[in-house]
Amino acid sequence: MRATTYIRILKVLYYKHLLESLSIEKTRKYTPFIILCHPRSGSTLLHTYLNSHPNILSLGEYLGNKVRNSNETKAAELVDKKLFKLYSRNIQAVGVKFFFQYTAYPLGKDMISLLASRQSVLVVYLYRENLLRNLVSLKIAENTGQYTMWKKGQKMKVEKRKIYLSAEECKTQLMSMDEHSHYCRKLFKNHDLLPISYESLVSHPTTTLTRVQKFLKVKPYKLQSLLIRQNPEPLTKLILNYNEIKQALASTKWAKMLEG
Repeated sequence: MRATTYIRILKVLYYKHLLESLSIEKTRKYTPFIILCHPRSGSTLLHTYLNSHPNILSLGEYLGNKVRNSNETKAAELVDKKLFKLYSRNIQAVGVKFFFQYTAYPLGKDMISLLASRQSVLVVYLYRENLLRNLVSLKIAENTGQYTMWKKGQKMKVEKRKIYLSAEECKTQLMSMDEHSHYCRKLFKNHDLLPISYESLVSHPTTTLTRVQKFLKVKPYKLQSLLIRQNPEPLTKLILNYNEIKQALASTKWAKMLEG
């Protein structure tokens, strides 16, 4: 089954790239969109799902290195000449991930302001209902170097994935994540914005992805991804000092997330 899915996804990707390279007539008559989110919120899962659609081009983390290592790059030049440029008529929607944390860099801040000034840019706001799991997943990925998993054989034993999270760092990081998302969502308050939770994407992919496709103004297809969830274990098994974190978050709005 996975082999069949793999071949189908490859065919779709090859088809899009072939049309893109052979197409003489190119246009900007497509839906531009961004996936606005934190890292480790399911953005790669959504990105791979969308790229299995014959008429959607998702550029993933195309902006990452460019935002962090910009040398006099202008936001408008990056958006209009590299991102939302001319594409073949087959492409009906073009998008890219935009992590909230990009706004910590000058180019990232300029880009988010520019994108927010353009009403044509649609926003898929992807979030995790359990922000603490978001943070834990990020720390595990940073420690192990494993950000995606395509095969069950790649899964590390839980002992190798356990993290220590100081109470102070935990609170500071959660607060910072809240602030980044609030800042960006406020910029897009007048835009067409579709909120999608990671939890709904995992539990009800067909329904959730149909909503996303209709939002992007493309014909809904049955989308597929080969990604496998990496850290499904309870937080009690993933956080070495779980009891310390539980006590530190007891009187905060994040306390309920410890059980998820």
